[in-house]
Amino acid sequence: MICTRQFPEDLFSSIKGLRVLCYHSESKVFPFFFIKRFFNLEKFFIGCSHFKELFPSIASIDCQEKDGRWHFRIRKLKLDTLPNLKYIWSQGSASDLLAQNVESLKVLGCDNSISLSESTPSFQNLTALLVERSLKG
Repeated sequence: MICTRQFPEDLFSSIKGLRVLCYHSESKVFPFFFIKRFFNLEKFFIGCSHFKELFPSIASIDCQEKDGRWHFRIRKLKLDTLPNLKYIWSQGSASDLLAQNVESLKVLGCDNSISLSESTPSFQNLTALLVERSLKG
């Protein structure tokens, strides 16, 4: 895993796509500090992992950038084979900020019934939604 202090803050600033596969940590929440290092990330794919929640409560993360605003540019979000996933974003998260730029959301092979949150964020730019192989029979 890439630690926060290992590299200069802007080292990953030009990366537009990121795939996280087979992350079998004991943690039930995705290490959000990690994704914040990719300032211009537009495509995010996470698969074959055991997280229950991807984007934690806003109270548990520092989501301020240097200019005092937090930017989330992910346009394409794909989740595949996440058998324990229950929430994409938790209640009290920055869900409106997180969801505002998402144009494509794909949820594949996630065994649990997934709740976006108790209060559904605004997907004002969502143009494609795909859910497959995602409920236990």
